[in-house]
Amino acid sequence: MNIYQQFNQLFNQPNRAVAQIIAKNGNGSYLARTTQAGNEVLLYGNGYSAGQTVYYDVGGGAILSVAPDLAVQDIGV
Repeated sequence: MNIYQQFNQLFNQPNRAVAQIIAKNGNGSYLARTTQAGNEVLLYGNGYSAGQTVYYDVGGGAILSVAPDLAVQDIGV
């Protein structure tokens, strides 16, 4: 692998955030509430249920994985 590919892998990571699923819609989407600001967002994925806390891609709304049900704190760098 060349250095350019390694560099791109560092910066092409999804911008991840945490939300709790409120409701499952019939079309593979979910209504969720962000844990940080309490905003409602529409997320996409399969196999999740209401009440679960998940990581999602802020740019596309895709659910990435289940998140632990813990307090989340954002720290600016």
